Amino acid sequence: MAGPQVNHSTEGVDFEFVADGVPRKAHVSREALEDHCGADAQPESWLAAFRRNEDRIAEAARARLAQGAQEPIFITHLDV
Repeated sequence: MAGPQVNHSTEGVDFEFVADGVPRKAHVSREALEDHCGADAQPESWLAAFRRNEDRIAEAARARLAQGAQEPIFITHLDV
């Protein structure tokens, strides 16, 4: 599984998580990272904030998947 990466074009962090033993792709928005995870406007802080909150963000991705979201699953400030 690849590690999390800043995505400048969509302004957030792309990451993978596991649900039911299957690797899944997801993206968490800059807004979610800033509003709920302590990130600032710098891309480096998005990645640091993701790493500090990875379990919480992955849980939000699993919840969206359970609701029927398709990959890549987009996590917004409303999900975290």
